[in-house]
Amino acid sequence: NQVAMRFASGLGEGSVTSLHIAITFFQLPFGIFSASVTTVLFPRMSKQVAAGDEAGLRESLQYGLRFLLVLLIPSTIFLSAVSAGCISVAFQRGNFSIERTLETAKVLVAYSSGLFFVGAFTFMQRLFYALNRHQVPFRIAIFVTVVDIGLSLWLKETSLATSGLALANSISFAAGSFLLYIKCRSSLGRIDGRRLALTA
Repeated sequence: NQVAMRFASGLGEGSVTSLHIAITFFQLPFGIFSASVTTVLFPRMSKQVAAGDEAGLRESLQYGLRFLLVLLIPSTIFLSAVSAGCISVAFQRGNFSIERTLETAKVLVAYSSGLFFVGAFTFMQRLFYALNRHQVPFRIAIFVTVVDIGLSLWLKETSLATSGLALANSISFAAGSFLLYIKCRSSLGRIDGRRLALTA
């Protein structure tokens, strides 16, 4: 989000405000659902690592990802469906016109598309913290930042403009989540992807 804010300052008037508002709405389901799942399961995973319970650790990882799917995919759909209405009710007055509402709604939809991936990325990071392998999420976080910057430089110059910055963030976290998932599989062995797909 810091990357998006820095680039947005060079775009049209109101771009930074649109990002701030979209992030505020984005953080509601993320803070309630994703943070809750991570907070509950991180101590359990730490205990399982200490006990050498690899099977239990795999189950905790899968349980957390399935829970995030159940909570964050519907949240994505809901935010995308009501984005313009919510922003209009909360902010559309004075200098905040209908045009600014619609632009901010596009930014929120772009951020919402990455809601699950941001949640999954944050959750899988905690797995490696529990394993005391901090270098893995750190390196992938650097990769996510580089991809975010590269996509932001490109997309902000397209017709997407401000919403392109949000989309760049979503795509970069999707790529980072995919890499973390691969690392989880290499660290823990086979994870039942069919159960995840069925939950999705």
